[in-house]
Amino acid sequence: MVFLQGHDLEQAYADVLSGRKTLIGWGCIALFPYYYLNSPLIPERMVDADPQKWGRRLCGLPIIRPQDLSSLDPGKIVVMVYPDYDPKVLSQILRQLEELGGFSAVPPFRAQINLGQLERQLAPYRHSGTTLLHGRVRLAIERADLLVDLTPKDLVRSIREARATIPAAPTTVRKRARLFIGRLQPGGAERQLTYLAQGLAARGWDAGIRTFAPPLAGAEGYLAGLGQSGFEHRVLPSVRDVFSPEQTPDGLPLDIEAIAPVLRRLPMDLVHYVAMAYRELIRDRPELVVSYLDIFNIGVGIAALLAGIPHVLVSGRNLNPMHFPNHYAFAEGWIKPCYEAILCFPEVHLTANSVAGAASYQEWLGLPRKQVTAIPNGLLEGALPPLAKGERERIRREIGVPLNAPMIVGVFRLADEKRPFLFLDAAQLVAAAAPDVHVVLVGDGPLRDDIVTAGRRLADEGRLHMTGARSDATDIIAAGDLVLHTAWAEGHPNVLMEAQLLGRPIICTASHGTAECLCPSTAIRIVESDAPECLAAATLTLLQDRESATAAARPARAWLFDHFSIAKLVENTLTAVGLPADRIAD
Repeated sequence: MVFLQGHDLEQAYADVLSGRKTLIGWGCIALFPYYYLNSPLIPERMVDADPQKWGRRLCGLPIIRPQDLSSLDPGKIVVMVYPDYDPKVLSQILRQLEELGGFSAVPPFRAQINLGQLERQLAPYRHSGTTLLHGRVRLAIERADLLVDLTPKDLVRSIREARATIPAAPTTVRKRARLFIGRLQPGGAERQLTYLAQGLAARGWDAGIRTFAPPLAGAEGYLAGLGQSGFEHRVLPSVRDVFSPEQTPDGLPLDIEAIAPVLRRLPMDLVHYVAMAYRELIRDRPELVVSYLDIFNIGVGIAALLAGIPHVLVSGRNLNPMHFPNHYAFAEGWIKPCYEAILCFPEVHLTANSVAGAASYQEWLGLPRKQVTAIPNGLLEGALPPLAKGERERIRREIGVPLNAPMIVGVFRLADEKRPFLFLDAAQLVAAAAPDVHVVLVGDGPLRDDIVTAGRRLADEGRLHMTGARSDATDIIAAGDLVLHTAWAEGHPNVLMEAQLLGRPIICTASHGTAECLCPSTAIRIVESDAPECLAAATLTLLQDRESATAAARPARAWLFDHFSIAKLVENTLTAVGLPADRIAD
């Protein structure tokens, strides 16, 4: 048994709207209150296999046993199955529906996928002109209207109307900042967020970090730095933590209910981020909110506006999100209008970490020149001193690289935008020309298995070493002879800034803002061509005289500290949101 699709799914919608069939939900999942809030199609009751839920209510809907379906006529029922995210659970539920009498099953309603199908069934009711539509059709039309063609104007109006009805909150706390990101994990945005938090804390700010999921392996260094700075990192509640039939049987928690009119307009992918960030901001009342990465920028930005936060900074990716379809294909229909909406409010300021990145967002959003501020990445003062005596030998020995062998290092996420196959192609050409060269690749990601396969021959020779994500990646850079970086989308890549701090020669591709953070040096080269042969040739040139290349790269450390610092990161951030100069100095 499978879900109804295409014409059959539309016919099921038509049957439910007309009253010929009754809609029943299966699965009292934690996310259901958001479905209940947003979906144009609401079940009349819920089915769940957990005996502890039988006889209770979820969002006001009675919960029945699966066996209770056997007394109903399958020809008059449509079952909407909510746990479709777990193939094993879904298969079990569909099998039970077949055994209980062959009930028709449909997936949970998602506006991005199903709105057009529903609209075709609503069209006759819309055109009938009658005011006597029964309740389920009126509800479907009202909710569908909120989801059709989400425009910046509609969202702005909705936010303003909600703010007018929310009771006045206490004033914000001076010099309190809350910094948001999805989770702490190895990555440039995560590093900059922790640097900014530490920099604010050093200047007397109450600077806390908030994430929507627990940290991943490789973030230990960030967490250690936060602990030394003495401020709080808190993981916000998951959907499961917030919602359950036992906790909130009637729908949204009371402290979120006030923003329900805005939540109803938003895609399901945003609702929880907005709800949890709003709850946190109402509680903490920070003067400044900073968010990193696009989906969280929108969710946190909307929450901050609803909570009345006066200064909101949202920091984008290296380039606008349309350059990353693997990350944002699911949001293509709504991410731009949502950005346009929050930027209509003077409290919200959009930044990027390079001039190239700022220009990319300006062009995508049709913003006036210089409306997106470029805030370069910061560096910890005195960061990354030379390796202690014996550490170079220890690291090479651990990885399996001979002490005197030329060692190429790549540190990046194994994802499309970093072009790991280009890195591997160039590295293999170098290895073919120089049989003593070893290649160390630090990082993990969705392309890991494919890279392992593509690099098997070099690995079998013992000259390709894939370490996975490492919290000591900078030590590995320091133990190497050259950093090779092949990304096509970068702002100010942290790994290249770290390589310069460590005095390592660099060969890299020309990726947007990269040139903005590179010291002029004969040992730090941008290769304009993306051909692996060109990258390999440049790499071999520097490896021919490693001592001279290292000496030429060494002045980059002082150059970087002259141009980038956490102090400047803090100052640029506060200036970008319009905080006065005395707030920076005191």
